[in-house]
Amino acid sequence: MADRISCCVPFCQHTRGLHKDETSLPLEWICAKHWRPVTRKLRRLKSRTEAAYVAAKIKCEAIEIEGMECAKMREGGVDRAILDRFQEAADRLERKGAQATRAWERCKRAAIEAAGGIG
Repeated sequence: MADRISCCVPFCQHTRGLHKDETSLPLEWICAKHWRPVTRKLRRLKSRTEAAYVAAKIKCEAIEIEGMECAKMREGGVDRAILDRFQEAADRLERKGAQATRAWERCKRAAIEAAGGIG
């Protein structure tokens, strides 16, 4: 059953397959029944942190492309300023990824607590 993923809330039987724009299944997923009780505040936090992660990833990729173009022009060497900017962007990308992961974990915890009648 590798082509489907089940809801990460224990004892939930809901599953899903690939959506139209996806090339692979996500690692974890919460069904609509268990996503609804998650507060809007947490859902917004998750959306904002994921958007910040995507923006940091785009910036990191843009600096990487700039570095490649610089290396072509200088025949192998990259300007130190570009390397420093890339390192800062990579560090920011790592931080934003960790924030997005923590936001997802908070949403998942809230969904599981609501399903168990704790929250």
